[in-house]
Amino acid sequence: MIGIDFIKQASACYFYETDINKLKGAITGLGELLSQSWLNQENRTIASSLFLRIKLKALAIRYFNEGYLEENYQKLSTYLEAMIAEAEEKEYTKTVSLALKVRDYAKSVYAIMFDAVVQAARIRDNDWNPMAASKDEAEDVKRIFDAKIVQAGELPEGADLFGEQVRFLSVRTLLIDDLTAISKFAAKIVKDMISSNESAVLRSCARPMDEELQTFEYCPVLDDSTRVANTIVVATPIDEECALFASATSRSNPCGICAIDAGALAGTAEHLTTVFDALRARGADCILFNIYDYRGKPEDMYHAALSYGLSGRKVFIHDKTKDRRVYDAFTDYIGAHSESFSLLNISREYLSMPNYAEVVDLFDSLGMFKDYTPDEMKQEMPFMGFVGLNRAIEAHKLRRDWVRIGREISRQNRPISLSYINAIPSQSQFIDHGWGEFDTEENDSIVSQKKAEFDLEIPEEDIREEVRRVMESNASFFAKGGMLVRICLLRGMPATEWPN
Repeated sequence: MIGIDFIKQASACYFYETDINKLKGAITGLGELLSQSWLNQENRTIASSLFLRIKLKALAIRYFNEGYLEENYQKLSTYLEAMIAEAEEKEYTKTVSLALKVRDYAKSVYAIMFDAVVQAARIRDNDWNPMAASKDEAEDVKRIFDAKIVQAGELPEGADLFGEQVRFLSVRTLLIDDLTAISKFAAKIVKDMISSNESAVLRSCARPMDEELQTFEYCPVLDDSTRVANTIVVATPIDEECALFASATSRSNPCGICAIDAGALAGTAEHLTTVFDALRARGADCILFNIYDYRGKPEDMYHAALSYGLSGRKVFIHDKTKDRRVYDAFTDYIGAHSESFSLLNISREYLSMPNYAEVVDLFDSLGMFKDYTPDEMKQEMPFMGFVGLNRAIEAHKLRRDWVRIGREISRQNRPISLSYINAIPSQSQFIDHGWGEFDTEENDSIVSQKKAEFDLEIPEEDIREEVRRVMESNASFFAKGGMLVRICLLRGMPATEWPN
């Protein structure tokens, strides 16, 4: 049986407990005590007032600390109205003041949280699994909760809601923490959706790039004393050499580098903007291959590449046209838009083969000339490039046939390299003379071998028929490319007028 001493226990519970179950125990005990006929009026008044306060504290904690549920707010509100009426009738003045204070505070919290549960359910289930239908929906929920966080920050802390000596919840802190958790969750959904969209956008126009290039030790590099713009036209006939140079130059960027095939872009300014926005969001540097195959307005591409460079990221534009047309097109565009860009925003770099003497010293130091001589390498591997050099060294370390690898890479690169050398101002811009003299005689001999089968210097009216003959021939891919380029160059035709 509950005795008079229980009032002291219940009072201690009211002052120091925030555990609802313990508060419920005090409420039950006080209810039983108040049902006793022997309880005198003074103790009955104390027990009755304490009963009202403890029940109010329990209901307030349930609402503020258990998800701000609508039903818990309604229970609290209903009880408050009844409590105020009873306390006023019994002239419990301090109890009435407490009830009014709690009612006003609860209304302020409810004004912020009345729709929080419903809004949160738009983007997550009860187990915090993402549920947002779209990025826009997640952004809307984040905006709503960010506004609620600002409102919550204007509330009193709430820890002294029941008086300075009564332990209660730091409601404002809890409220902001709960709102922030939803806001951050919504932000993560937005980020994940953007990332997924970025990946899809970039996949649609991405060009595969050998991840092994990121690990190569020997790479074409720029002179540290040379000032280079972030947008760089990279002149080399060999795709992998450009990719290696770009990859090596971008290794300090933790966001990496993406290779884009300009010919795979949709050809609209909108799509170009979408692609560069995706790159910008990722923070990646960019290699643009086949810029002359872009189907849209060239000016849009010039603007996008220059702007991306100005944003702080690097753009490497692969140029294997053997002349200055790509670089000149950029500088012409800059000249027409000098209010936005300057010539300091674009650079042009000739990539060259590894220096012969340095390769000899390197291979010799690695013990690669035991059964193979530098002269043999000079004859068989002049065009292996930095990619071939790294792969040959790696093969040697693994005790594989590095000579076969170097020889094969050089053989594949040879036709386009010779054609390139014949067109650029100086052989040394691509390969040093230590490897040999690859002058016009050697290139002309290649052309003369084809003259019996194809007429490369043909009248303009016959050019399409000759192009068809070249494409339908059994010549290699590189030989076809070389002949087609020569046909068009001999006619003095700009790239925009070359036959499809």
